[in-house]
Amino acid sequence: MKRESEVVLLVGFMGAGKTTVGRELARVLNWSFYDLDARIEARTGKTVPQVFADQGEPTFRKLEAQSLSELFTALEDEPAVIALGGGAFAQEPIRQIVRDHSASVVYLDVGLEEALRRCASAPGYRPLLSNRDQVSLLYEERLPFYRTADREVRTDGKTAVDVAQEIAATLQLSPRDQEVT
Repeated sequence: MKRESEVVLLVGFMGAGKTTVGRELARVLNWSFYDLDARIEARTGKTVPQVFADQGEPTFRKLEAQSLSELFTALEDEPAVIALGGGAFAQEPIRQIVRDHSASVVYLDVGLEEALRRCASAPGYRPLLSNRDQVSLLYEERLPFYRTADREVRTDGKTAVDVAQEIAATLQLSPRDQEVT
């Protein structure tokens, strides 16, 4: 019998591991995986930094909300793991979409120093990662929103496999059997 909610949303600051953990969690559970930023890039034909540069953050945030709403509609009863962008859950329209759908929200908690270390390996890709003071302020601004998630899992010093297994255990999720369609 299917549980009511078989959608897990991963939220957290840039560098928390949302995409990496999301892929691993989906693999462990044999669920589908969706990265909201990747869907926006496919939709616009531009990278996230290009959308920020060409159209600004407000347009990007509207695209996030539209893309998430469309994704929930397309999922129907499909079990899925969805990685949201770092700033998505700090936006009221996104939180409203999440409230309107049955999903478990997991905050991947990463310390600021660890997030900066992880992000340093992808220079130029993080549109809002321009200077340390701004990043620190952004981190502090977003924390209260992240902390409204259903569950919180610390990612510092853990592998993606460890975090995915912790999420599956905490939410009592079981892998689905291969379905013949």
